Amino acid sequence: DRLEAEAKERKAAARRASMAARMAAMPPMFTGDLVLRVVRARELPGKDRSGTYFERQRAEAKVSPYAVLHLSNSTDLLETAPSQLTTDPDWGTEFTIPLGCDKEPSIKIEIRDAKKGTDRKAG
Repeated sequence: DRLEAEAKERKAAARRASMAARMAAMPPMFTGDLVLRVVRARELPGKDRSGTYFERQRAEAKVSPYAVLHLSNSTDLLETAPSQLTTDPDWGTEFTIPLGCDKEPSIKIEIRDAKKGTDRKAG
């Protein structure tokens, strides 16, 4: 029984090694270029003179928002240019990201405030 179990384990190990070798030889699943467009944001919270955020209650905004994109398959951050003193920024920025990975990439987007170097989340 022990010899039979060892033979089965050797066969299973050989199958796993063969499958791993075949997968290593395969091209990545997600290839090509991913084009991301960061168009705009609407009704971001504003900020009063003390730096306290408030919901959209005043016409005059005190934020300079920009978008930061975090990609799961990269340590690089992508950023739009800041929009000056608005809660309705129009960025119209396009990023082209080359893909070449086995996992489906994910993207996290943060909106930050660039005014006065605060670099705080604005929305």
